[in-house]
Formats: sequence, C-alpha cells, structure tokens
Amino acid sequence: MASTDLVIQAPDIDTPQIKQLARLAEADTVTALAAAGTQAFRLSPARQRAGVAELC
Repeated sequence: MASTDLVIQAPDIDTPQIKQLARLAEADTVTALAAAGTQAFRLSPARQRAGVAELC
C-alpha cells in the first residue's frame, strides 16, 4: 500500500494545531515547506483517520 502525505496550508497555523493534526493522522514527520506563498507543512505519511478532515 502506497503512503500518502497530507499538506496543510494557511496564512497562520499554530504549532499546537500542527501537532494535534500530526497525532491524529499518525504522521511520522512534519516538514515545513519553504516555497509556499503562506505557511505550509507536509505530514508524512498521513493515515486516513476520523476527525482529520474536520480539523483541517
């Protein structure tokens, strides 16, 4: 089964929100994406879990 990354992007993302989303998606790593026009982070790998979409 191929792994899937979740990329989140917004003008202002608080660290606690990123950590909560990473825990919920069971991501192993969180990487800041420097080339984005606003704050953006890649959560890898991200598993499909209840509540992830609602938190986004």
